[in-house]
Amino acid sequence: MPTFIRGQKSKLADLLPDDELLVGVDVTGPPSASVFCLGIDAAGRLLEDGWAIGAARPASPDGSVSYLGPAGGDEHAFRVTLGRLPATLGRLVVCLSLDGQGGMRAVSQGHIRLSGTGGEAVRFPVSAADFADEQAVILGEIYRKDVWRFAAVGQGFSGGVAALLAKYGAGHLASQLGPVAAAPAAAPPPAAPVPPAPPAPPAAAPPGYAPPPAAAPDPGYAPPPAAVPPGYAAPPPVAPVWGAPPDPAAAPPAPAAAPGWGQPPPAPQPPQAPAPQPPPAPAAPTGGVNLGKVTLAKQGEARTVSLRKSDGASNPLHFNLNWSANQQKKRRGFLSMGGTHQAPDLDLGCMFEMVDGQASVIQPLGGYFGNAHDAPWILLDKDDRTGAASDGENLYVYRPDMIRRMVVFALIYEGAADFQSVGGYLSMRDGDGSETLVELNNPDANRTFCAIALVTNTGHGIEIRKEERYFTRHRECDAFYQFGFDWTPGHK
Repeated sequence: MPTFIRGQKSKLADLLPDDELLVGVDVTGPPSASVFCLGIDAAGRLLEDGWAIGAARPASPDGSVSYLGPAGGDEHAFRVTLGRLPATLGRLVVCLSLDGQGGMRAVSQGHIRLSGTGGEAVRFPVSAADFADEQAVILGEIYRKDVWRFAAVGQGFSGGVAALLAKYGAGHLASQLGPVAAAPAAAPPPAAPVPPAPPAPPAAAPPGYAPPPAAAPDPGYAPPPAAVPPGYAAPPPVAPVWGAPPDPAAAPPAPAAAPGWGQPPPAPQPPQAPAPQPPPAPAAPTGGVNLGKVTLAKQGEARTVSLRKSDGASNPLHFNLNWSANQQKKRRGFLSMGGTHQAPDLDLGCMFEMVDGQASVIQPLGGYFGNAHDAPWILLDKDDRTGAASDGENLYVYRPDMIRRMVVFALIYEGAADFQSVGGYLSMRDGDGSETLVELNNPDANRTFCAIALVTNTGHGIEIRKEERYFTRHRECDAFYQFGFDWTPGHK
């Protein structure tokens, strides 16, 4: 019987042959806990309220998933019939919500496991050592990627069940799925003179997301970051310089360097006749619908822009990553008695999946800058290694209608220990001039990789959602968003 670690995945068929399986969850230590299962569609949203399955709603609308309560030796169990799951379901997410002081620190031991007719097939153990004070955790997922698979997730949320549900657009169900709602206090005997008090609402917790504990970086991942002198706060960011994206006809071919660390090879392209040239974005909006400037301040906040401009043409997107390296460099040089300090080298990139299923990564590390002429119709303009470029680094998406989803990320290659001293921010502008700003205002110490925004093609528009999730490396981010890339070491 295999024991998984966080981030490990496997095809279900390699673990157990059964169409019907039992998902068991057990935790020891917290005063109150609830377990529930969410049915999520391909866009990462709850299918409907009926797919939030637990003690308060013990079965999915079609009966393919049912909550059994204590069963099979576990305190909480779900029966899942794979053959009955609807085609619109992308994944089943098994979650744990805790009540009381300490959060996951109060869990002495726990697990999620899968069992079939042959007994236990796989187990993912969890304990307080794996977490901090998170009040809610995604334990594992059964997800569809050509076949059904299982992933050991172990992703914590310091904002509790409300923050976890907000990730899937289901924050309104928090009161139904918290520990108190799932296990209300029993009423006193009828002879008692005072009626029982109503159940207390779930414990409030500050919104936010607790990334997994930092792991030791792989050898050769990046040069040691320069220490940031104490006492110097990052100056206000410089506004990005907006202009027209490069004309696809004039765009240089992608560099031929071999993919490097954090860089899977680009998606192979079959031989085909030259595709029509995608239209370049205009230098300024001309009569389109300008939705104005919107700042996404909190994790999970989102806005949607049209797939098409007002004139019917494809609506290109322009992502700009900028940071305050120039000002920091000047201030440090003046006060460092002639010493030299390396400016942070921030890289802009994206992990993407196209509507036809092809997926890859665009970033300076590994030398794949995309293609403006053909798939993926995404182009990264340069690698600004010193922060000297006033317009930072720019990512142009010429055909957002061809993208299913895209995670826009920033990587500190060298020059800073984490994002606390960088003052980074991402701006997105569409062809009609609407601008979206995402500031990195909740940096996590000692983590040099940030998934800034999730871009999703909803079929009716392009949704840009603030993520600001920090990881130690590309592979952790990939495991969280489940692109399934193969990573190889490398350098610039």
